[in-house]
Amino acid sequence: MCQVGTGKGRTSGYILNHNPQLILHEVAYCPDDGSGQSSFFEHRRVWKRRVSPFLDRIKVHELKSEEAHRNIEDHFFDCVFIDADPSYEMCLLDIQNWYPKVKKGGLICGHDFDHPRFPGVRKAVEEFFKDSFVDASRHDWIWWAKV
Repeated sequence: MCQVGTGKGRTSGYILNHNPQLILHEVAYCPDDGSGQSSFFEHRRVWKRRVSPFLDRIKVHELKSEEAHRNIEDHFFDCVFIDADPSYEMCLLDIQNWYPKVKKGGLICGHDFDHPRFPGVRKAVEEFFKDSFVDASRHDWIWWAKV
């Protein structure tokens, strides 16, 4: 599995805890927020605490999403979860770049679908999948589609 965008590791920890055989690739790039002290370091500290029991099953790619996908062969993952930049342009680019990395029959999914602060996610998902889009949960803003 690959998670694009890691934040503070809440999703990573949950996934790894409930799937003991899973190897999780994480695309974890976060630029300095301009404050003089990057929020990346705070996020990384919390992330490391949450996933520390599972570090032997995590492969971190500290690259921007639009770079990291180039290092992965097509049809490699059973599942890709997109939760990085929720803007329309970047979400659409992530879907376009990561969709080929999922095996036939696998899932591509993500976060922030119908989230009131991130309307671009829904627009990007619906534009990419058109009529083949599968489902979304209104409860936790998760979307998913079968490849």
